[in-house]
Amino acid sequence: MTNTVLLVEDDVVLRRSIAQSISLDNLQVLVANSFEIAAEHIEKEFNGVVLTDIRMDGKDGFDVLKYAQKRDVDLPVVMLTGHGDIAMAVRAMQKGAFDFLEKPCHPDHLLRVLKKALNQRRLVMKIRELEKQVRNYDPTEFAFPGTSTVISQLRSELHRFARLPVNVHIWGESGSGRHSAARCIYSISGIDTNPFEKNLADCGLSLFDSLEQENKYLFYIFKNIEYASEVQQQRLSEFIDNHTNFRIVTTSNSVLEALPETDLIKELYYRVSVAQIEVPALRVRPEDVLPTFYSVLRQQSEVMALPAPELSAEKLSLLTARNWGGNIAELRQHARKVILELDDDGADDERESLANRMRVHEKSILEDALKRHKGHTANVAEELSIPVKTLYDRLARHGLKSSRFR
Repeated sequence: MTNTVLLVEDDVVLRRSIAQSISLDNLQVLVANSFEIAAEHIEKEFNGVVLTDIRMDGKDGFDVLKYAQKRDVDLPVVMLTGHGDIAMAVRAMQKGAFDFLEKPCHPDHLLRVLKKALNQRRLVMKIRELEKQVRNYDPTEFAFPGTSTVISQLRSELHRFARLPVNVHIWGESGSGRHSAARCIYSISGIDTNPFEKNLADCGLSLFDSLEQENKYLFYIFKNIEYASEVQQQRLSEFIDNHTNFRIVTTSNSVLEALPETDLIKELYYRVSVAQIEVPALRVRPEDVLPTFYSVLRQQSEVMALPAPELSAEKLSLLTARNWGGNIAELRQHARKVILELDDDGADDERESLANRMRVHEKSILEDALKRHKGHTANVAEELSIPVKTLYDRLARHGLKSSRFR
């Protein structure tokens, strides 16, 4: 707590009297009889204020004021002046003193001035603490909590590409957090203007003309580019060419290489495929389920202005055992039900169990085929009689990468 007063006074009797008055009001007093001793206490994060006499042998109160301002410009310094030193007091205020008091000073007035100075110091220290928290805040930890290797890699990639002057494409299953990842890149990039965010399929062609005329955005997020028309994709491609100084993030539900030309034109592919980031599905990182759930539970609790309930060990066990096919979006919906006490305590366990067994079986078939064909997806798709795009979707759903089998 900010309640310390550094008293600088070379008159021993007056120093004891003032120190006693301050102490009686439950404030902590540090005493110094010279500039040299006072300087030992004055530092940038000094948790208090300075009360100094102006007239002292050797270096005086103005030296104390100058030194305090050099160490911390926001450190309040209250100055004591003798009778008739009004001109000196005015000089002190002009040089940045918080206030001045004329000796002898009534204890009540002294304490009022000191408490006012301490309140200002508390505010400064609080603002500094908040600024420090903002500087240390990592949006990727907030959006993607967990300890799994894949989520740690995602956070690392978001930081890396946010600082590089390249456009980024983010892909992953619905509900996995693609939009959150795009917002993380925006937050880390340091761009101070608001981002433009929209589904590309919802963008009328005239929108790009207005964006170029307004020229008020520096960061753009275009979601679900695979659902946009060929003309919309072509217009975005031209927009990227015309504005190389803009940061543009695009998203889709599949890696771009798996999208057929009917879903993604080549012109746009070549402009957004340089840097791609995958947002992993929640089911491929089960160790992250609980920390992610607690995070979304706190968020939803704040949004709904309702307390977050305590969960029993049984419910936590059900959370970790459940397959979250809807990813973070499904987990967020479940958090709302928990807060409203509408969760069904695992009524769908039987259905989930069947679904789990089917997924496990499908994953084993894919793994076997990848091993036999040494990761060549075209051969795997031909053997399983499915389109290559569908194969990539299935591989992404199970967290499988063909490169691991080559």
